[in-house]
Amino acid sequence: MRNPVGEAPRPTTTRPRTDPFCPPITERTSPPVATVAARAGGAASGVRASAPSASASSAAAGCALASIAARGASAAGSGASAPRIQRANAIGRAMTKSRTSGRARFMLLQILSFDARNGRGHNVRRMPALFPEIDIAAAEARLRGVVRETPLAPFPSGDARIELRLKLECLQEVNAFKARGAWNQVAQLTPVQKADGVVCSSSGNHGQALAWAAKRAGIHAVIVMPANAYPNKIEACRAHGAEVVLVPTRADCDEEVARHVAAGRTLVHPYDAARTIEGAGTTGLELARQWPEVEVVLVPVGGGGLVSGIALAFARVHGYRTKVIGVEPAGAPTLSLGMKAGTPVTPKIDTQVQGLCPPASGQWNIDVARACVDSVMLLDDTAIFAAQAQLVNDGGWTVEPAGAAAAAAVFSGRFALESAKLLASRTASNPLRVAAVVSGGNPDPAQLAAVRARP
Repeated sequence: MRNPVGEAPRPTTTRPRTDPFCPPITERTSPPVATVAARAGGAASGVRASAPSASASSAAAGCALASIAARGASAAGSGASAPRIQRANAIGRAMTKSRTSGRARFMLLQILSFDARNGRGHNVRRMPALFPEIDIAAAEARLRGVVRETPLAPFPSGDARIELRLKLECLQEVNAFKARGAWNQVAQLTPVQKADGVVCSSSGNHGQALAWAAKRAGIHAVIVMPANAYPNKIEACRAHGAEVVLVPTRADCDEEVARHVAAGRTLVHPYDAARTIEGAGTTGLELARQWPEVEVVLVPVGGGGLVSGIALAFARVHGYRTKVIGVEPAGAPTLSLGMKAGTPVTPKIDTQVQGLCPPASGQWNIDVARACVDSVMLLDDTAIFAAQAQLVNDGGWTVEPAGAAAAAAVFSGRFALESAKLLASRTASNPLRVAAVVSGGNPDPAQLAAVRARP
């Protein structure tokens, strides 16, 4: 079975519930680098120093780790004068170049990322250099001239303490942010992959985006969709020249996709792929340039590709100065549960918000989200549909319910309730600067007409 475009083979084993790369945040002091290297060397060998099985290779591992620690500390600088994120990233890059065990990597990153300014140990999860496979800057260059730079529009928040701006990805190509990830993947296909064609499973926007990208690249696409997908999204895929296969259930979608992959087509995953996250992450780079002072970014969550990409982008640009918060339906808490477990979870899905109800979040998305996303907020369907109506009727934009989820966190008051500390000292003259991503604008025509008809 062919791997998704550009992806390294993924491990077939299930990740343990306790992820050594994602420990809880702890307060600690910083021991000398020599002590760190000694501890890490023991961890790398997996045995105690007195154990009979300790060998020359174990000693070599310890020496190598000492060298890595020295290189990381040297590259990053020392003391309060070195910016925290630069030192953390330098150490992370040193790790990446080494053949270091997971436990040893964790210990070096956890301890060497110590901040001398305030004595706080910085969680290894907040190390964007741990994801060198995800190159958002390269994706942005790849997308330049192909996708649009979407507007960042001010909108009343309903709370004087919050200055709200909307990142209107509903005005993107195919009316959804999905165009970014789809083109980023298609643009990296090999000639053989282009000749064999691509396939994906989608309830709408990703399928439409892949159909658009495939048409632009001159390749054949098969879009597998559940039979209950919005008719306008089905027809949009066909309008771009894709072959649409309708199946009764999501399980049938998976089986149909597997059949096409076995026949030679390349799977372009809607969210669980480094290249998809790269493409989605360009939204974050764009937003950071448009509003450098932004303090909080709210992002709709389905599989988790958009929120993980945006969070990683902001981590690299702002060094975690900007909080990134996901918003997903309470009836489809796939990412929030996955972040807690460290592995994909398949909860019972009970939501009417199409586009935000995958069976599970992907491992890529969970790993990046645990590293970079501050939290995930759960909202009921009523709040999300109400936000869609507000954006459509007051803003004049065509927005689907899934696209309105992030704004719903503000409009419903849920964000203010869960961010009391952030808002404690804010006033109308010094508001909290919040951006909400409006991720899609392909609603069912009948549903949109009903929204517009409301008084």
